[in-house]
Amino acid sequence: MITRDLDRKITVAQAIIERLNGGEPLSSVLSQVRLLANMTGDTVKVALVDMLTHGLCNVPYQGIPYTDPAYKEAGLMLMKLCSMEDVTKLNIDEAIDKLMKEPRDKRIPVKNQVVTLSVYEMENQSPPPPVSPWESRKFANLILQANIFQDRIRSILIRLRAYIYDYVSSIWIAATREKDRIDLLGPDYRLITDKLDALETPVGGELLAAIDNLGSSNPASWNASALICRNVVIKLGTLLWKVPGGTYVQRSGEILEVSPNKEKNRLYAYIDAYYKKVGADKQTLLDEAQELVKPIYNKGSKGKKEIRHSEAQTLLVNTFRFIDLLNKATELKPIDTIS
Repeated sequence: MITRDLDRKITVAQAIIERLNGGEPLSSVLSQVRLLANMTGDTVKVALVDMLTHGLCNVPYQGIPYTDPAYKEAGLMLMKLCSMEDVTKLNIDEAIDKLMKEPRDKRIPVKNQVVTLSVYEMENQSPPPPVSPWESRKFANLILQANIFQDRIRSILIRLRAYIYDYVSSIWIAATREKDRIDLLGPDYRLITDKLDALETPVGGELLAAIDNLGSSNPASWNASALICRNVVIKLGTLLWKVPGGTYVQRSGEILEVSPNKEKNRLYAYIDAYYKKVGADKQTLLDEAQELVKPIYNKGSKGKKEIRHSEAQTLLVNTFRFIDLLNKATELKPIDTIS
């Protein structure tokens, strides 16, 4: 189900990108962009596309002023994207005078006007008539304003096209990455990363970075993926073991140094301490988790030099397996005191 939804998003996003790359007018792809925004549950972008399709003041199923929060937010976005200077304040005499004195106008124009036209109306603006030598100054001034308005409209269309392209591309990239992650680790991997991000220092994002690095064809990225796995496991030792003191006596009687720079030992201590708190079923999970600590640490350390893609892939799967085992046995709850 999840991969099917991702496939749909990827297909629609690719179709939009191909149409834009092929030079189709932006107005012709807006309905597909609205579909994609709906598929992602992005109500603000749905509202924005409605405004771009119908014009700011002509959305058929929304009254003015907008009361829907999504349309209010989208309206602010559109005002930024479609703002321009008020061309009715421009004067041909001032323009000529400025051109004679300073060919390049270095001032930053004040954007105090918003174009409320639909994208289709912007794309199909009729060009103003040419200025004849015998025309009045007033008429020539109107033609100047119309020409500058049309020039600004072209700039806004370029801006809107780039904005929509980036938006669709970001959905395509995110959906593609998500599908790769699911192919590697299964659809439940999010349960682990979301749980990790709830800790004091978010390490779920680091694991996602490890997955993305593994998808690269660059061996340096595989090394980075391995090091991330090692560092995540080390960081868990700091995050989960909060007991003060420099040593811990294990069930076996062995003394562990658990000072701040002994993160791996702190993780061993965490597992050992929880062993006394849980039933036999969870003790089995902790036994398996403990067996993975050293291999993950050692294999992850190979990322300092060089690691094969297959090794990095196995390491990443084992890292997720290790965290899943800990999560099931302890819910990743830190320990701050030993009873």
